[in-house]
Amino acid sequence: MGDIIKLSSPATKESEIRSHYWEIPVLFEDGDLLIIDKPSNLLAVQNYSPVEALNIQSLFARDIERKATWVSSREGLTALNCLYPLDADTSGVLIFTKTQKAQECLKNLLGSEKEFRTYHALVHGKPLKDEFTIQAGLIPHPRRSDLMKVDVKRGKKSITRFKILESYSGYTLLECYPVTERYLQIRAHLRYIKCPAVCDSFYYGRPLYLSSLKPKYRPNTKREERPLMGRAALHCSRVEIPHPGSSPSIVIESPLPKDFKVSIKMLKQYGVKRWEH
Repeated sequence: MGDIIKLSSPATKESEIRSHYWEIPVLFEDGDLLIIDKPSNLLAVQNYSPVEALNIQSLFARDIERKATWVSSREGLTALNCLYPLDADTSGVLIFTKTQKAQECLKNLLGSEKEFRTYHALVHGKPLKDEFTIQAGLIPHPRRSDLMKVDVKRGKKSITRFKILESYSGYTLLECYPVTERYLQIRAHLRYIKCPAVCDSFYYGRPLYLSSLKPKYRPNTKREERPLMGRAALHCSRVEIPHPGSSPSIVIESPLPKDFKVSIKMLKQYGVKRWEH
């Protein structure tokens, strides 16, 4: 659509760092839905954080209450509710409903066990099969309330289907299709098969540095090397949902963000393939 929603963090004291600003691209919008391209490092909703943290839904609610400029240009906008959450690191397609009717219409989709979302993940190692399904129940981590862990006996039903797209030296690009809706499901399942997402510190994924790929590369010794991928490498790239109105199903896509594109480019250039499809 080309529209941009500008969000800012709450005002801070003068002695503190300046407020953060985000420019949120709008992927689709009508009277029922607002679908955005979520940036990484920003929570979608507060629910899954043990401490109060900035999140898109609360920033939306604040701007609606104070009638921010982007809200004023949308006649009759009184509420925005997230249909399904994305964790702070995960980027990509994020759906908000504008009405209770739309929320009720679409929330049943989450329990339908339909593959309506496609994610891309860059992971360590290489799974044993080109296409496979992980069915491993999840429970809250006993020592970290903000994490989930696999427990095949006590865990809630959790299913993710995976497909290898490309393999590099020590890394793999996957397509992921969550069948069920559990918090951190894809990331926990990737850890379960010992292929954690790159830089997923929750599940022992390591950052990706150019110095680990490029022969004879010497980073600047005067400053710390910045990783090519410095957050959990997971992106919601495609969503197909029935429209809550009378329209047919809609497909919304989000292109891979810059960190993904650069990482893949460097892996293709310097990550000599060890495996063949």
